[in-house]
Amino acid sequence: MWSNVVPRSRWLFVLPLFGASGVLFWLSSIPDFSTPDLGFSWQDKIYHAVAYFVYGLAAQVAVVGWSTASTSLRAQAAATILIGALYGLSDELHQTMVPGRDGSLADLAADVIGVTASVILLPAVRRLLRPRP
Repeated sequence: MWSNVVPRSRWLFVLPLFGASGVLFWLSSIPDFSTPDLGFSWQDKIYHAVAYFVYGLAAQVAVVGWSTASTSLRAQAAATILIGALYGLSDELHQTMVPGRDGSLADLAADVIGVTASVILLPAVRRLLRPRP
């Protein structure tokens, strides 16, 4: 049934998102997970933002791959941020159930900032790399 509605190649676009989701879930499942010390108290927010920046890139691949020609860039950006925010929320809730871990709104904010940064920076990078006439 689905093969008539959605071309098989479209499913390939979600593979990076599934992979990134799996890696984040695995990392969130590690009790008492510690990261290298950067020398300041809010360093974990940097790690969250960087991880979700990468997650945002994977989400953009999925969103663009499933978008139609009439889907606006603004709608694609909103969908990407929504996917990242919802996964970030589920990730923070998941961490509350892992011994030695906790979820927080500040971590969720860092997650959303990371995804949003990927949405903002990807078009800028594309413009820089585009050959000029």
